[in-house]
Amino acid sequence: MLSNCTREVVNQHIRSALPGQAGSDPPWPVPALSFAQRVLLISETAVTVFAAFWLHAFSIVPNHDNAWFLLATERLIAGGHIYYDVFDPNVPLIYILLSPSAAFSTLTGLDTYVVFSVWVCLLILWSIAQVSRSLLNLFGARRVAGAIAVLAYTVLLCFLPGYQFGQREHLAMILLCPWLFRFALKENGDSELPGFSSVSSAAIAAVGFLIKPYFVLLPIGMLIARGIEQQSWRIFFGRDAIIFSIIQSYIWAQSFWYFRNGSLWRG
Repeated sequence: MLSNCTREVVNQHIRSALPGQAGSDPPWPVPALSFAQRVLLISETAVTVFAAFWLHAFSIVPNHDNAWFLLATERLIAGGHIYYDVFDPNVPLIYILLSPSAAFSTLTGLDTYVVFSVWVCLLILWSIAQVSRSLLNLFGARRVAGAIAVLAYTVLLCFLPGYQFGQREHLAMILLCPWLFRFALKENGDSELPGFSSVSSAAIAAVGFLIKPYFVLLPIGMLIARGIEQQSWRIFFGRDAIIFSIIQSYIWAQSFWYFRNGSLWRG
């Protein structure tokens, strides 16, 4: 068992070996992103996300689960009741997440799946904007390497799911990845996000973790591991743990209302 002093020395050596951390010299000089490079990165990200939208909205056959959830959400928004208009034993969070897309489609008359694809791509853009801060901070002076990492993250979110684009697992990863990156890099000296961004990323991650009930085991396991590593249980009373508890309590209360009253939007 390492002592606290020895552990701190080891952690300093690990941090010094990470890209962009103090004490490590880049193997090659990489200048900070210029204005033109930032514009190029934003343009490439936008083109990639638009390509994903076009592919899934107009070229690939709609995912069967997504089509059902959108139809069910439209029924519930119109006043439908569970077990009469919709039969689904799952928690209702997916219907809440799809409500903006389904409602906008109903109000405008636009194609439901096209609007849904736009909604998923907007969530992807939010996730990229949040994660890019962590990635660029991680690589420090190696801004070009950080930009490549951002593009790689963009490509993975847009194209790795394939036919499963917009499925609950895909949405969960979109929503929880910004918090996962922040949680993982914070220990290695990554600068903390501004207060509101940090709180919002934790709250949105809590929603992502609750899309399927067993997803919540991931943050619980991470918090337990961090508590054991730090030999302190104070992390369970920290900001992230409190936010997760509040969001989880609300979602489970909403689920109880959903199954008892048969509707999300009226008793």
